[in-house]
Amino acid sequence: MRHVLLSALATLCVLAVALPAAALPRFSLQEGEGCHLCHANPSGAGLRNGYGVEKFGNDKLAADDRRDIDAQISDHLRVGGDIRTQAYAYIDDLDGVEGATDTTDVSNGFFTMQADLYANWELTDHASVYIEQDILNRTAEVFGMMASEDHEKYIKAGSFLPNYGLRVDDHTAFIRGGNPRADRDDGLFWEANYADSGVEMGAEIADFYLTGGIYNGGAIATIPDRDDEKAFLGRAERYVELGSLNALLGGNVYTNNNSAIEGRMLLAGGFVGVGGDVWTLMGELDIADKYLADDAGTGGLTSLAVFVEGTFRVAKGIHIIERFEFFDPDLDLESGRFWRASLGAELYPIPYLEIKPTFRYTGQPKGSADLGEVLLQTHWWF
Repeated sequence: MRHVLLSALATLCVLAVALPAAALPRFSLQEGEGCHLCHANPSGAGLRNGYGVEKFGNDKLAADDRRDIDAQISDHLRVGGDIRTQAYAYIDDLDGVEGATDTTDVSNGFFTMQADLYANWELTDHASVYIEQDILNRTAEVFGMMASEDHEKYIKAGSFLPNYGLRVDDHTAFIRGGNPRADRDDGLFWEANYADSGVEMGAEIADFYLTGGIYNGGAIATIPDRDDEKAFLGRAERYVELGSLNALLGGNVYTNNNSAIEGRMLLAGGFVGVGGDVWTLMGELDIADKYLADDAGTGGLTSLAVFVEGTFRVAKGIHIIERFEFFDPDLDLESGRFWRASLGAELYPIPYLEIKPTFRYTGQPKGSADLGEVLLQTHWWF
């Protein structure tokens, strides 16, 4: 395992040079601050605060910024929501697949990806209760939090997603949850509905954002923990100004008991990024040891996940997005690997509406058809 981690760190250093040094989700990178700048949850995602909704979401993102939404119900209560839909058409390229009778298979459809409601109740200037309800999947994040006024120091306890890696908005990214599959895995376990019960602390110390957490490590956050096996997380990140650019360098370690494999799973990785007013480059690399079981089910595999994203703002409200992803469940870099390339746009014609057309091509393991996808997402929020 040691030589694998050393190889991963070496690869990450190469990535940092190749991408001129780099980031967290790109809006944080552009602002040169952590997720707490725009979100009520210091770990990011979910309910936006006043700056995230009114200043960033309206004034900086939208092509037409003449409309404001005030989701501050009172001096102590703010609400919000996210709704995402997706239309898709995909083509399986069955050329060269043994036993295939047709060369192509075309499918299309439409579904609702996300319907979340949020509320943040500020009991005092430093104490709050946060609720995030996933209506579609009937899951929730619920926690109480003590924090400094700027949220750069906090402690929270309850049920929530541990603060690991780049929290990109695509939950099918290989560094998050991948695509749901019955026969194989093409990503890590941070899927959209993942939540765990625990305690997490964060603070900015000497220009570093440090996070530590201890969690039950269970698959269902609402079930009481009855064993001594706990999950642990450590995170460090730093934003740096490079002239007119902002850069970010960070890393994570997470360990949890894997009941399917004897021993503990270890997930270790790093993320880098650099960005200016109109462009960003980000990358993350993760090594997961004893995350997946081998074919015999007696031991654990060592898996690799890679994510690279570049963005460019053509004009206010128009962004071009390019991504490359790679996942290998057993580090043989051939038989079981997935790779994916995406090219798309994010359009913000009016405040609080995003339209996202994307073309995505996935190279699948030997014996499976490669997949070409055309996606059209809409995202409404307040």
